[in-house]
Order: sequence, then C-alpha cells, then structure tokens
Amino acid sequence: MVGKALSAGSDLVGQYGVGNAIERGVDIFNDRKQGMSPEWRKEWEDAFEIAQNEAKEHFLRCPRCKHYVCEADWNEQDNLCVECAPRENVELTAIRAERMVDEMREKAENTSVFKGNIERRQTLCPECGKPSGEGKFCNNCGASLSLTKCPNCGNKVSIGTRFCGECGTKLN
Repeated sequence: MVGKALSAGSDLVGQYGVGNAIERGVDIFNDRKQGMSPEWRKEWEDAFEIAQNEAKEHFLRCPRCKHYVCEADWNEQDNLCVECAPRENVELTAIRAERMVDEMREKAENTSVFKGNIERRQTLCPECGKPSGEGKFCNNCGASLSLTKCPNCGNKVSIGTRFCGECGTKLN
C-alpha cells in the first residue's frame, strides 16, 4: 500500500524532479515509523492516501506523456500538457521577441558608431613649415606652438590661421 502511494506520489511530482527527494524523505520517515503500532501505520497510510487524493484534484494527467501537471501547465485547447502541446500564442510571442532581439543585434552590428577617419596627422610649424613634434615649441626652430588670441573677440586660434573662426577678423 505504501509502495503504491509512493509510486503515485512520485509520478505526481516527477515532472518537477522532486520524486527522488520525496522517496528519500519517505524512506527517512519509514525509518522513524519503526516500532509504531499496526493501528498507527494503518491510520498513517489512510491519511496519506486521503492527502494524495486531495492533491490529485489540483493536477491533470497528460494522456501523452503521463505526467501530472497543474492547471497553469495545461493546454485546454489540446487537452495536453504544455510540454506536449505548447500554447500557440505563448510560442508566437516568444518567437517574435527572439526575432526582434536578433534583428536589433544585426542592426547594431551593421551600424557604424565611429564616423571619423583614422589618420596620423602632424603639426607643421607656422614659422619653418616642418613637422614640429608634440611639444609646445617646434623641434626644429623653437617657435612657440601655443594658441594665440583673436584681438577682436578673444577666441583662441592656432598660429598661422588667417581669420578668426568666431568673428571672422583677419589675423596677421
């Protein structure tokens, strides 16, 4: 009797991978039942069967895979569990969402983020016309490479610029 109840109980929750845990728990409980009276064992088995039957009312058995599932995992249109007959609207929504993510990734991969050119530019000295290096003064003639101010608006402009970019004043 207990064996049948355990088998049915583990079938009931087998889908969720807890059947073995229940069997181990019942084995421990059976060890604790040692030394109990036959009347107590009979009462326990009857109570266990009643509890199992009460629990079965909240589960449906799939005719295809024979698993017991709750109502949330039951496809009423097809009278099968959602593992055997997934709900169309749920699957379509999931497929659309996956496709949307794939398209977003594809679009992002084809999008150019950096629009500049990668060139190596050298600053030419306004005095001698040779590459000046990266310091504040030309490496060849020692001329200052710092920015000057526009006499009209005070905007900083590089040496050698003919007109101010802010106000258009002609520079020397």
